[in-house]
Amino acid sequence: MEFDYFYTATFIDDQGCEYSASVYVGYDHTIDCNDENPFANNECELSEFDIICDITTFESFNYIMPSQSSGGDQPIVLCGGGTPHNISWFSFVAYGGDYSINILPSGCYGSTDGQEGIQVGLFSDCTFSNSAFCSSECNVNNISIPSQNLVEGQTYHMFIDGCFGSVCYYEMEIQGSPEPPSLAPESITLTANGVVHSECKYRSRTRILCRNKCTFTTNWCRNSR
Repeated sequence: MEFDYFYTATFIDDQGCEYSASVYVGYDHTIDCNDENPFANNECELSEFDIICDITTFESFNYIMPSQSSGGDQPIVLCGGGTPHNISWFSFVAYGGDYSINILPSGCYGSTDGQEGIQVGLFSDCTFSNSAFCSSECNVNNISIPSQNLVEGQTYHMFIDGCFGSVCYYEMEIQGSPEPPSLAPESITLTANGVVHSECKYRSRTRILCRNKCTFTTNWCRNSR
């Protein structure tokens, strides 16, 4: 799925000559359809390399949690208590509007404690100091994250962890009326000699799913004398 927008900057010099440039901003995503746990990473910081700008993409796949224990940099304690086991991390940009992100587990097995199910939480960054949502109880039913907990345009880091290593199949759905966040560049500068500078939002560090593309049309003088 792709989203495309155009924004324009103009400059009028002291001779009354107007220069104009259009900035194209968009994002797209690709994913391996054979991946059993698409979009997921086993560390929060790694998920920052795969920021998801279109949250409706969550609905495109069926997922299964990893069976191996989590390694790397994890919260010492998950929100509300408990420790990570076979955790999955997703980073996404919050939509506007009134909606919820629903996570529906099924077919859970393999808990070392007998309590099957998942725990879900959201952090605003990978220091794990600011929790935006927490469902810490072992749950085999739908877990719903309301948009009222989210700030449009902000990047969040969501974890889904199996209770005591429980491995679950799960689906995600977006319910309600989500509205895509603005992709407008944070700034557009057009100089007198026709050089365009632009700062894009949500720029990815590598290949990221949220891959912003800024291209500029040729500048021209519309009021040439």
